[in-house]
Amino acid sequence: MQIRGAHGEHTETNDHIYDISNKRRLGRSEVQLVQDMYDGVKAMIEAEKVLIREKEAAQDQENGSGTKEQVEDVH
Repeated sequence: MQIRGAHGEHTETNDHIYDISNKRRLGRSEVQLVQDMYDGVKAMIEAEKVLIREKEAAQDQENGSGTKEQVEDVH
């Protein structure tokens, strides 16, 4: 997978909108290319979920509202 700004190759983005495409394009069947895209998007979704959970956990710790186990460890 290749990620670039929405305005073409080698462009930056200020609005967090990106173009995602297959990095490998030649010598592969359409089925392989679609499968690569599917697998790549699926992996990005999972990575994004992990980042969201980590961010929420950090915010909970900052606010002092950790899980029951975290609170018990403090006492």
